Amino acid sequence: MRPRGELMSPKTCLASCLALFVVVGAGLARADGDREGAKGAYTRGLRLFAASHEAEAMEAFSEALRLDASFPDPFRALGTIRARRADVAGMCLEFSAYVLLRFDSHDSGKLRTEMAKHDHPNCVLEGYEGAAGAASSGTLAPAAAQAVVETARGAVAACAAAGTGTVVALLTVRTDGRVAMVDLRGAPAGKPSGKCIATKLRALRFPVHETEGQLVPAVFVL
Repeated sequence: MRPRGELMSPKTCLASCLALFVVVGAGLARADGDREGAKGAYTRGLRLFAASHEAEAMEAFSEALRLDASFPDPFRALGTIRARRADVAGMCLEFSAYVLLRFDSHDSGKLRTEMAKHDHPNCVLEGYEGAAGAASSGTLAPAAAQAVVETARGAVAACAAAGTGTVVALLTVRTDGRVAMVDLRGAPAGKPSGKCIATKLRALRFPVHETEGQLVPAVFVL
């Protein structure tokens, strides 16, 4: 086992990650998302990556997410490239977005294991287990929660400049539907734009439910 903080080698990363790049994401597309366009940009990114054009591949993957931020696979692709560049914070940010969108998939489990080997705050996923799974009695249904999150996309986008990149937030929601806490990760964290985003997310009101402190994930591409 590698010690915490040591990144996987490019060779190991390619063997364990690239083989799963071709899997079509199972996340539900947003009503305004262009999934077909996103798939086209993603496929172009794969070709560029295979030709060792990493910078251009990242642009293509980012374009895919701008077209449809609920398409999981580009997040994994970006995370793998960032891992190759020894960017732990960026790797975990992209991987966590993928995990939140495809929480129950086998490859999400592998990514969570990889992230757990690093000490960066972006790599911490403890407590996320109930954030993206199926609803149980008394909990806030994921579909209902995400419908509320969708209403904030425009306001969140207005807080940061275009090209900011991936922003992952985990909202702690009280039983009365109010947001008690926002765990924000990404470039805006700790900056005025991050405070703006957190304020917009705290203003959300979710359906009343019975589980205190339920975690709701929110993934944005700005």
